[in-house]
Amino acid sequence: MFIGHFAVAFASKKVAPKVSLGTLVIAAAFLDVVWPVLVLLGGLVMDGSVWEPVVERLQREHRCVVPTLPLGAHRMPMRPDADLSPYGLAKLIADLLAALDLQDVTLVANDTGGALSQIAVTRHPE
Repeated sequence: MFIGHFAVAFASKKVAPKVSLGTLVIAAAFLDVVWPVLVLLGGLVMDGSVWEPVVERLQREHRCVVPTLPLGAHRMPMRPDADLSPYGLAKLIADLLAALDLQDVTLVANDTGGALSQIAVTRHPE
């Protein structure tokens, strides 16, 4: 399941890593190259398509990872016992980075994703 409809130039790859709360579907560009990594986090009831214009501009020099957080626009259910509190979702972001073996990333976020990214970096600085 793909979370957005990116331009042909977006070398997209469907990735669905299993994380602590369930399976998270993301769109990713150039995961196999060594460029600075941007993780673009949307907000409430937003899927990855909100980042299409940004990814189109940045993908030439950055690895872009665009998850759809379980905030209402996700298409795959989380586990029934998933902690979907702000702290639980911050852990989900940390788990996603670990599952994709991403280090030294820049989190870019809007709306609710901004608050969750702030919690993630303070509670899970690794």
